[in-house]
Amino acid sequence: MIVSPNVSNIEVDSCAANSFSVSFANLTWKNYTTNATFGSITDYGYSVPQGWKVNGSTSSGPTDIKYASNSVTIESDMIHDGSVVIAPANLCAVNLGLGQYTKNIPIVRRRPGLTFQAVQIICSSSSFQANSVPSWVTNYQWYSDPSNLYSFSSSTSNPTTVSKNFNGQGKVGLLISGSACPYTFFYNNKEITGAPQTVGGEPTFTTDLMLYDGSSGSLNEVCLEVENYIAFYTHGHTYNTIPTWNYVSHGGSPQPSWNGGDSSDIYVYFWRTQQTSLVLSVSASNSCGTIIDTFGFKPVSCARMANNNYIISPNPTKGQIFVSPKNQSDSTTKQTNDLDIMRLSVFDLQNPLRLTKKYDNVKQASLNMGNLPAGTYVLQINNGTFTESQQVILR
Repeated sequence: MIVSPNVSNIEVDSCAANSFSVSFANLTWKNYTTNATFGSITDYGYSVPQGWKVNGSTSSGPTDIKYASNSVTIESDMIHDGSVVIAPANLCAVNLGLGQYTKNIPIVRRRPGLTFQAVQIICSSSSFQANSVPSWVTNYQWYSDPSNLYSFSSSTSNPTTVSKNFNGQGKVGLLISGSACPYTFFYNNKEITGAPQTVGGEPTFTTDLMLYDGSSGSLNEVCLEVENYIAFYTHGHTYNTIPTWNYVSHGGSPQPSWNGGDSSDIYVYFWRTQQTSLVLSVSASNSCGTIIDTFGFKPVSCARMANNNYIISPNPTKGQIFVSPKNQSDSTTKQTNDLDIMRLSVFDLQNPLRLTKKYDNVKQASLNMGNLPAGTYVLQINNGTFTESQQVILR
């Protein structure tokens, strides 16, 4: 015998008074022996938060029970939360006072539903305006993340003009508050950018990817005979057009191998000592323009590849191979928890990449080489820190 109201939860605006109706079918009495029903219960007690009203009567708190019928108008105050509790309230019957057979309706406060008149890409400056602002809001505070990326004509006014200080990607946010409301609300989902900005990645043994300096010959070092997979980042480009890499020049012979990967990621591969350098450029565009940056690479010997830390089986193979770290008891190996596999790549002996597959830091990785011609290949195993190369024979 529990009240079944027309609402399962109550949503009210933060810092605003809302009215809503609650109704339900009257409960009926039931004979304890025969289970037969008779008569209706028409009196109910309502417990509401402080400052809330039931049929116009203001409550001093949840213990201030308001008695009414099965259909009432409840009005919220501006700030108090809690729940609305309803129970049969026939005080002449045992166990039917408030607290027995109750229905608890939780209250949810809605944050102000602001909308923004704004742009996502600022080439120089643009107006930003918050709309649908509640009447109780008296204070505005616009902010930038990072703090020096944008500046404001007035950080405490709505609307404001947002100006770009330099190319980059960040967020413009707004904080609102008011003297009549004890809450402060943050809105920080307005991500914007200037012209595209390219930044470095992380080749296998290079911590920072440098722009190519033609005058000094400064080049990024990558491992000889290793697929140097580079997670490269370009902020602010037009997202339906992936940034592109282009060949600029190379030193030695023949030309080293390279190719674009997912997004703007690349790999660079020197497979002969006669290959001495490779210069590539990356370009990205948006409505503010196009940016082109140039990066250079040179091969270096990577002593970390001296030990074989992984076992490949079967080898020779007819197609399927399994790769896993060597047993920890082998003193020449690293700890196996440092050798989780992130990527396997297969190269032939004449022209590099024939097959590649990514993994999510697995202890054992499988790869099917069955679609490749029989022959000798180089398998490169990348764990995110270093890359190891081993020969695989495909029969």
